[in-house]
Amino acid sequence: MKTLILGVLSSIALLFSFQLSAQRKEIPNTLYRLVEMTDSFGTPNHIDHAFTHFFKYDELGRPVVNISDNYFPNTPYNTEADTFYYRYDSISGRLIEQYSNQISLKYYYTTNGLLNRITWSWIHKNKNAANVAPSSETWLEESPLPNNQTKLTLKYYALSIRKNKPDTMDLALCINYIKDASNNIVSSERVTSWNGITKKSAKITYSYDDKPNPMQQLSFERQYEDELDIRGLTNVVSKKSAFGYVEKRTYKYNAFGYPSICRFGTHTQYYRYERVPVKTQITQKKKEEIKVPEKNISAIQLVLYPNPATTEVNLKASGLGDGKAIVRIVDVKGNQYKAVTYYVNDLLEALIPVGGLAKGIYVLEISSAKGKVSKQLLIR
Repeated sequence: MKTLILGVLSSIALLFSFQLSAQRKEIPNTLYRLVEMTDSFGTPNHIDHAFTHFFKYDELGRPVVNISDNYFPNTPYNTEADTFYYRYDSISGRLIEQYSNQISLKYYYTTNGLLNRITWSWIHKNKNAANVAPSSETWLEESPLPNNQTKLTLKYYALSIRKNKPDTMDLALCINYIKDASNNIVSSERVTSWNGITKKSAKITYSYDDKPNPMQQLSFERQYEDELDIRGLTNVVSKKSAFGYVEKRTYKYNAFGYPSICRFGTHTQYYRYERVPVKTQITQKKKEEIKVPEKNISAIQLVLYPNPATTEVNLKASGLGDGKAIVRIVDVKGNQYKAVTYYVNDLLEALIPVGGLAKGIYVLEISSAKGKVSKQLLIR
């Protein structure tokens, strides 16, 4: 079994090269999605254990199933695959629950669409999650900062271990994040508090590559705060504190610029992608619906899906040439709300979160060495 696993992992990168010619070509009515991720621990010749996630998507390109399989080659302990399901609000399209046969994570939002609360509950003893009290809660609060930055304060509450207050929630962790215009975390500072003891950790600063992040809409960890640094538009390259590097990551990329292999510490992660069919491609808007002039002073082709959008928009662009491509979202007055720079090889497919934007009319712009193109984006 060990030989088989090693053979599979070592051949994944080779399989990518056979897929690239088909993936590199634009295919209508599809979105480029991560369908398999294997996270192995150890060395290439000696794997201690491995986790593999298989993802399925709906007709809107949203994840609906995450099957997690664990493998421990050196012990008799091998768990059965755990299946997580994603549930979305039928009106807003926002994620409202992730659940398995053991746990349930429920998501709550402010009136303007910002995520502000997550509850975590055990349900394995009671299949009806509605009747299970949360075991922990995470609260989020965002506030604007200068230079298009945002402060995100995360507070994590867990059931009290105090005997006199067994059913109350105690603050166990507080993290202050600073995010930039590309939704990437610039820095974080955390304070832990447990059983009356408070401890402040060193400030962590983050750096990123300029390639699309395939994991921003997915979830791997059971605690939301454990994976906030993989929810940005590009991929984490390093985490550094005043005492030195906390973590460094190296990547190999495929023809679309998405990671195919990532290495950090004793981890080696392998990524496999497929084109997922979606319900429909963007249809031509009627003239009376177009409030902002759409410009194309180049041969760049740009498609936005869905449009109108509520939580996220997929962009597909071709004819960008090789080099930097800057994506911006601005309102009709020219105020910038999102900005990210990618390094591309003519094509770009990326997922842009828009859930925090107020309802209204915006413009999504892409500029590269080959010119500039803009399209109207409606947020509902």
